[in-house]
Order: sequence, then C-alpha cells, then structure tokens
Amino acid sequence: MTEAEVTLLIAAAGENLRTKTILAVLAYTGVRNDELTRIKIGDVNFATQTIHVTGKGARERKVCMGGSCMELLMSYINERAGGAEEFLFVTHRHGYPLEQQDVRKIVRIHAKKAGINKRVFPHLLRHSLATNLLRRGASLISIRDQLGHEFLQSTLGYIHATVNDLQADYKLHCPSYL
Repeated sequence: MTEAEVTLLIAAAGENLRTKTILAVLAYTGVRNDELTRIKIGDVNFATQTIHVTGKGARERKVCMGGSCMELLMSYINERAGGAEEFLFVTHRHGYPLEQQDVRKIVRIHAKKAGINKRVFPHLLRHSLATNLLRRGASLISIRDQLGHEFLQSTLGYIHATVNDLQADYKLHCPSYL
C-alpha cells in the first residue's frame, strides 16, 4: 500500500479511538497480527517511543513508533485505563483480548470504507511499512530489525519496488559511458 492508502485506511476509523490506534500501530510498527493481539499495556514505553513485542520463535524485540502514532496510543491508553499486565487491545463488550480474526475484520472493513479497491489485510501493512521505509531511505538492516527477521533474505521478500522507483534509481545511479 502507498503512504496515501495507509493514511486513508487510518482516517477511515474516524473518531473510533481503539480502531484508529489498532490501524496506526499495525501501520507504523509492522508488527504481525498475532504480535499485536499479545501486546500488553506495560509493553508500551513512551519515553523511548517503542513497544516490546514477542515475535516468532519467542524472539523479543523493541519496535519503534512515530510520534503521531505514539500520541494516539497515549490517548487510547489513557481512555482504556487498565493495568500494565492487561492486554492493550480488548473487545468493547466483555474486555476479552482481541483475536487475530477480529483484527483482520477491522482492517478489511476500514479498507472498504476508505475506498481502497484491493485486498487489504494486517500483513499487508507490514509489507507496506518495509517498502515505504526503504523508499524514504531506511537501511535494510534497520528494516530487518524493525520487522524482527532473523535473516536479511526474509526482509527482501517484503520489499516491493515500483517501475517508477526502478527508473528513478536507475537514472540516479546509471553510469555514463558516452
């Protein structure tokens, strides 16, 4: 997804703070769906603007977040008013932790609401973050660490260059033989 499409997706949540925060955290951090559903309130560190995440293979990492996403998250946590050991995202009715299918449904509904005419799912936001970070000049090592990949080769599978990106890069780095 382009940055504009991700912006539209988050904006589609309107005034629903929980939904807007879920979409923003997925978009800004690149966490996996299952990682998102296991984040606890105490995992958020406002001082370092990071979230402690337990990923695949029980590997732990800190994921960075942008300032505007952190502000949104702070507002949500203040409204949520739970203890450090409680799950960050819970159901409205009973306060149960959100499940992965709940997150998929939220993303799908709001993508449709935003007028995005492609299949949108939580993992696509992970791919989009990687691609958009690379387009903005982030190193592959930084992207790998943010996504929690053990091998750089895994990160390369997330990077999607467009024809315009390839042409611009080629023109910038093309040798001059004549």
